[in-house]
Amino acid sequence: MTIMKPWSGHMVRRGVVRWWMGWCVVGALLAGEAIAGATSDQPWEARLAETARAELNATLGGERNFIRIHAGEAWIALGEKERIHCEFLSEAETVDGRYRIGVWRVLALSDSNPAWRTKIEGVLAQPETKEAILAIESLNKLGGAPSAASLAVIKRLKATTPEASLVFLHWAEYLAGEEAALESIVAGLASPVPAARSRAAYVLRQLRPADPGVRDALAAAVSREPAGPTVHAYVLSAALALEADPKLLSVWREELEGVLARGPDAARYEACQTLMKIYGPEDLPHLERLLADAEGDAKVGLAWAILDVMGRAQLVR
Repeated sequence: MTIMKPWSGHMVRRGVVRWWMGWCVVGALLAGEAIAGATSDQPWEARLAETARAELNATLGGERNFIRIHAGEAWIALGEKERIHCEFLSEAETVDGRYRIGVWRVLALSDSNPAWRTKIEGVLAQPETKEAILAIESLNKLGGAPSAASLAVIKRLKATTPEASLVFLHWAEYLAGEEAALESIVAGLASPVPAARSRAAYVLRQLRPADPGVRDALAAAVSREPAGPTVHAYVLSAALALEADPKLLSVWREELEGVLARGPDAARYEACQTLMKIYGPEDLPHLERLLADAEGDAKVGLAWAILDVMGRAQLVR
């Protein structure tokens, strides 16, 4: 009689991965059929939705970089958690460095298993590595308070972190319940370092604190920030998202739409994050025109915006 040996932990993990990968194949086939099914006799809304989906899926199939990570995050926000988890699962241990942290972030967003967050926190076990700040930013984007061990590392890093990146440490402190950290984030809007100002605005858009002082600070930052392709765009995006000054919302929207049409990719992607939440079906033709010749992060942001607007308007399933 043959006696079956119990599965080891490694065999169980390998079996789970194979099961997931089987579902990945099914999901990829279904996604491909959905895209191939678009025809010219479909209603315009259906064709636009299929075009936007195809653009996001093309980015998923492209180069392993953070543009691909952003495409994964877009699909997760649009409700495709299971498919995206399958898409990235095979890369969890096969890539290195900064991109792997992005992969873990996508897996954490698409799966309730805390192991993916733990992997990102593990990067902080060697806080001197160049990936530490990215790991902290990724933990912040996942939401929730950092672990006690991570918070201790974050506080030690404050002494050596360049001003441009300090805001990510203050963000973590704020998520840990330290209300005073919000003042430090807001102070970044007046930093002499351009990257510190744009990142402070980015963090405030992410947090959206219900604090009149924050809104006043953002309105003031818009008025004093020199016109330019990047920093001004991030400050505008945050001010509009938080409705920092109701009297200026239409002006800010017009300025941010100028960024969306003519700015660099990163600024256009940031503009999409705010504009997609205030756009309606009447704005879809404008987004379609911009998508036609967009590249990189701008393409991801515009395709995401189209599908987000159509979803909220119940124009697509």
